[in-house]
Amino acid sequence: MVLVNGRIVLRLLSLTAAVVFVMALISLAGKHANPKAWFDTRLQRFCSMHVSESHVSFAEFTAWAEFTWAKSVQQRHHRIIQDYGDASRMPAFPFHYEQSPYTIWDLVPASYSCPYNVERIGRLGDGGHWVCGMSKYTAFPKDRQCVIYSFGLRGDVSFEQEMLDRTGCEMWAYDFYMDAFGKQLEEANPDRVHFQLAGVGGETDTSLDPPMYTIEDLMAKNEHEYIDILKMDVEFSEFESLDALHKSIPLPGELPIGQLIIQIHFFNQIGPKEFLQWWERLEERGLRPTWSEPSLVAVTVNLSKKDPILADYTMINTQDSRSLLFHGR
Repeated sequence: MVLVNGRIVLRLLSLTAAVVFVMALISLAGKHANPKAWFDTRLQRFCSMHVSESHVSFAEFTAWAEFTWAKSVQQRHHRIIQDYGDASRMPAFPFHYEQSPYTIWDLVPASYSCPYNVERIGRLGDGGHWVCGMSKYTAFPKDRQCVIYSFGLRGDVSFEQEMLDRTGCEMWAYDFYMDAFGKQLEEANPDRVHFQLAGVGGETDTSLDPPMYTIEDLMAKNEHEYIDILKMDVEFSEFESLDALHKSIPLPGELPIGQLIIQIHFFNQIGPKEFLQWWERLEERGLRPTWSEPSLVAVTVNLSKKDPILADYTMINTQDSRSLLFHGR
């Protein structure tokens, strides 16, 4: 109750300060021949003063973002050691608030700030995704190659449609269950849409129907060396798929992905320790989480005893020399 009351007091104080500030401006403006012009000038000066004070270089911004990410990693390790000694002993979704007031998702927060605008693309709810630096993709010259891979469509192509509508990127889409990408999308973008009924996993097996491919084999098949945006919603196959890509490119080689947009499925086949080891392999390759949100559909439809087993993440590759976000290409 004290905390709630304290928050209310702070909000009231902030509101009061804002009201006093506006009233003072209005009072002073009334003493001038052209109050509107005077008010606009003062407001612009006030805003520009704060913008200039907060302005930092791109290098400074990303250095600070890396610092805050590193801080979250340190907090993650400290929390696990302090509470459990080892991640193998911790539950992903604890039942006791006093002992563990957090879930597995709290240990991997979106702690790296996107250096550009973040925009939700596609429909609200399941199917839409957050893109870091959407303005960079929309402004990228349409006569230069921009590649998007989309794994897992699940009957909704609102994300894919908006990306095609607003950028000049070319898209390769794969789904294990859908036999068509969407007639309207393919007809409207005949040279920019490529769809195949196929799945993605840790091994390539073309004898299956539909066939399964690794990410690296699909890239070779399509004659690609780099993917600007990789979107994945593949019902648990994300773990083996990205691990296979990780193993195919020995360190210190760069992971050929500029931005990873992924829904993570924390099913029973994986535990907290295995998940965190997988996550830290991504971090080791330079991937940093810039946005996250739990997919509460899993809770509302009771997929797993009301546990929030699904979460969406947007990660950008900070060790990528071909990144549109960091180097512009």
